[in-house]
Amino acid sequence: MDILTHALFGALASRAVTNKPQTENSSPDRYVAITVAAIAAAFPDSDYFLFLVDPLVFLSEWHRSFTHSFVLLPLWTVLLTGITVLLFPGLRKHSLKISSFIALGLTTHIMLDLLTVYGTRIFYPFSNRSFSLGTTFVIDPYLTLIVIIGLIISFFHTPKITAMVFISFLCIYVLFQWQLRSQARLIGERVFSQGETTEIKTVALPQPFSPFHWRIITCRNDHYSTTLIDLAGISENLKRLDSKIPFIKFVSAYHDITNAEWE
Repeated sequence: MDILTHALFGALASRAVTNKPQTENSSPDRYVAITVAAIAAAFPDSDYFLFLVDPLVFLSEWHRSFTHSFVLLPLWTVLLTGITVLLFPGLRKHSLKISSFIALGLTTHIMLDLLTVYGTRIFYPFSNRSFSLGTTFVIDPYLTLIVIIGLIISFFHTPKITAMVFISFLCIYVLFQWQLRSQARLIGERVFSQGETTEIKTVALPQPFSPFHWRIITCRNDHYSTTLIDLAGISENLKRLDSKIPFIKFVSAYHDITNAEWE
């Protein structure tokens, strides 16, 4: 997931555990929890600096491992808490609360990355296995919009209730994406299962611009077939618009189920 969404979601999650009444929460201190959680939520992607050391090893071994691990989360919580109170000595007496918001921010980052297809090694270093739900493209403007709206409204209404409502919306949206993923995989299985006696493996990968956009990949007898699908059947109709617009041309590459072009 992009770092902006990570930071914003960390901030929204901090609002969900705010117990102060709105009048008391209007003081400048209300920004401490939000800021700490947002920075902590962005922290795991600091492993990108290792790309400068060795790009190939970074992509194959380092990324989404030690900074994205639930096992090492307490270590990063202690480290970031220490840095925070060192930079801002006035927060030392609130170090326990600071550490809780940091842990929350780190957790939200890992949870969002689990939605994408790239895999996250949440049990590193005890296990190198990557886990992924594969429901969400790495940049999802709709998911980000839900987070932004919820965060803004939380400043005008009860923070805890507002944040919990919009986090619930977010969960519903992800469940909807999961259902679309299952539907996309089923399409690939139905197309190639007719008359086939060999096992068919099907993968559905989320694509940009719309939760209805999927790339379906099927494998049978070491032969791969792939297509771009718009489950809503809208993108293909955009061909009628000016083809000189790059964005329109790209989106129109997705076909409805009946007009799928397999390669």
